Amino acid sequence: MSKDDVNFPEHYTKGDIEVIDAIWSTGHGVSYCIGNALKYLSRAGKKGDLVEDIGKAHWYLDFLLSKLKEDHPDPREKREKPLTCPRCARIQSLCACF
Repeated sequence: MSKDDVNFPEHYTKGDIEVIDAIWSTGHGVSYCIGNALKYLSRAGKKGDLVEDIGKAHWYLDFLLSKLKEDHPDPREKREKPLTCPRCARIQSLCACF
């Protein structure tokens, strides 16, 4: 099995809590994620592998988006579509079929 230095770097996953979770709990997680994404993008390909650096920047932005969606869910994502009548395809509450 190959190691995954982008998603599961060994030096960040030892112990009971990951470093990023500890930083997020301090209230500085947004700045931390943006700063790390900028760091990896600005040096992409200069220190390490270009694809790996861009992948790490992407990981921080993806983590940030998922945390922000947890804290501030988009109400459009939770909106249920109204039930439609199978006969006339109108919204059931406006349908005369039943």
